[in-house]
Amino acid sequence: MLTVALPMYRSKKIGWLALESLCRQVDAPEWELLICEEQEPEMFGMEELTKYKESLGYAECTRITYIVLQWWVPLSQKWKILAVNADSYS
Repeated sequence: MLTVALPMYRSKKIGWLALESLCRQVDAPEWELLICEEQEPEMFGMEELTKYKESLGYAECTRITYIVLQWWVPLSQKWKILAVNADSYS
């Protein structure tokens, strides 16, 4: 299992770029996607992420975890949160 961790911040207008890239993986091993972002007006959001679920599945993504933070968190702390939530076999 490979983990792709994606910390986001105010990514409403640019988050699609990373997801489009991940959807285009060819011959990838089984992998999971973890996203962590603050809840605010400029967030990418679960609704937008859901639009990519099928395409991510075609790219061998077997698990998507979306973590919403209630307040701003430093990037280093987001990495720790993502690491704790990663698959134990990653």
